[in-house]
Amino acid sequence: MEAFLSVVFIIIIGFYLAGLLGRWLLRYWITKKLGNMQGFGGGSGGRNAGRTDESRKEGEVRIDRRRASAKRVSSQVGDYVDYEEVKD
Repeated sequence: MEAFLSVVFIIIIGFYLAGLLGRWLLRYWITKKLGNMQGFGGGSGGRNAGRTDESRKEGEVRIDRRRASAKRVSSQVGDYVDYEEVKD
């Protein structure tokens, strides 16, 4: 009976210590991630987040477009078949 109680006691203490350790590790991980997030311009997002461009006037709008990429599928792949739904 003593062995059973000691095993149960050890298991309870183990779960308690694992909970404490998990809480500490989670708190450390969250503070580390929050510190990393603050370096990206405070959540403003976008490609130019955190950058200031002195050459641009206030209120000026600038649109950046990517160039059209080359066709991904070559023309030698096959014929295009238009799909038409047929009702019975």
